[in-house]
Amino acid sequence: MATDTWTNEWQIVKSLIDFKHVIKPKQTLRFEPAVRAGVQGYTIAHNGSDCHKGHFKDTFLTPQDGSVPDLTAIAGEDVGQLHQDLGNDAVLKDIADYVNENGDTLLRLAGAVELPEHARTPGEDQLEFYVYQISNAVRDNRTMVFFQAKLNPNDAANGGGSVSGYS
Repeated sequence: MATDTWTNEWQIVKSLIDFKHVIKPKQTLRFEPAVRAGVQGYTIAHNGSDCHKGHFKDTFLTPQDGSVPDLTAIAGEDVGQLHQDLGNDAVLKDIADYVNENGDTLLRLAGAVELPEHARTPGEDQLEFYVYQISNAVRDNRTMVFFQAKLNPNDAANGGGSVSGYS
């Protein structure tokens, strides 16, 4: 594995658009090391549960090597670390834009989660996404975890959403 910091406990603070159906704020999650078909990766565990029932059942994330950006590299030297409520929407947009533009060079996990029936659009039964780490992003030099839906050029809204938390 590229890094073992994925296995930290992550406090989820925000969950937007498609993710709000599968990851709830005010919960914790961890990425548990796992092997599937000889590939090392991770599964997602919520609050100590292995997700065999409920959200992220059978979701397998594969690591992709790269660098972990610092918040100042994304939002500039004049931006302070986020408070634990992650309430600065302008900085969160900067992070989303940065990972969308530079994702291939960043350390990340890649996976897909099955969407509940009520959250699906025609032809979409899964939400493909990436998970990134942003160092020194949250007060007290905490690392931020940032889930970002894979951009879909065929989707007019091209949203998919995001999840933000910290460890």
